[in-house]
Amino acid sequence: MMTCQDCCETIDQLIDERRLEEKTPELREHLSTCAACASYAASGMMLDAELRSMMLPEPTPELMASLSAIAITEPKPEPIAPFTAIPITEPEAAPSIDASSWMKDLAPGAAVLLPCVIVWGIAQFLPPTIQLLIQSVFTAVGAAAVFAALLRPRMLSY
Repeated sequence: MMTCQDCCETIDQLIDERRLEEKTPELREHLSTCAACASYAASGMMLDAELRSMMLPEPTPELMASLSAIAITEPKPEPIAPFTAIPITEPEAAPSIDASSWMKDLAPGAAVLLPCVIVWGIAQFLPPTIQLLIQSVFTAVGAAAVFAALLRPRMLSY
């Protein structure tokens, strides 16, 4: 069963391709039972016929002369250099990852994050002023953690 949306899309496609006489049996059946789609098809055919009957304006001699001048004065584009193939080399071996090293780096962050998430979850049930206070504390702690992480390499290099 064809929907109205499918029908309208099919009608638009047939009008664009100038094949409106090639209606499928399914489209004919839908148009015979749906007044809105039949009206849409009729208005589309009428608009298409009106647009085809319109006379196209002739370009003025001044326009043609200016277009010719542009075509003459524009430099021709440079030809594109032929494609140069890049030789394929063997891929480098992927660096080995020590599983324990990234876990060690992740542990301090997880130790701070887990209590924060728990407190944040509990704070959702508290009055708004206390929620704001907790958010402010989290923001300050987060900023301190970021600054500490940024300064740590410098502090260790002295």
